[in-house]
Amino acid sequence: MAHEVYQHENGDYSMAFVGNTPWHGFGQKLNPDDPLEVWAEKSHLDWEIGESVGMFYPTTEDRFQKPIEIPKRKILYQNENLQSSKETAWGAVNAVTCYYDHKKRAHKIDNRLNNAWFENGANIKQQAWNKALLLAA
Repeated sequence: MAHEVYQHENGDYSMAFVGNTPWHGFGQKLNPDDPLEVWAEKSHLDWEIGESVGMFYPTTEDRFQKPIEIPKRKILYQNENLQSSKETAWGAVNAVTCYYDHKKRAHKIDNRLNNAWFENGANIKQQAWNKALLLAA
């Protein structure tokens, strides 16, 4: 099974371990009693976590049906303002993608997916990607 493991400029990888070095050799060695905050920092996984209210859109022919909040449910997501991409073209592409894939309201879930994958949202995400490539060139 393949996984994407990011190597930072200082040579650290986005992971940590306790005990013997894993077969792949990646990660920072930590103590078993290190607090969660140390694990998050040393493995470069100390992202800002965003949350939003859990909602769903009832299946109905009424295009203006309001979303229904799911009590005691939240959606957690990795905030688009990550330290590794803050104030970069890649960060901007991630922000656009996050908005169109997760935050933009739609009357139905099918409409949101269709828009994000094929229609206006997909076009805007492609434009953001194209502009980022121009900035990187």
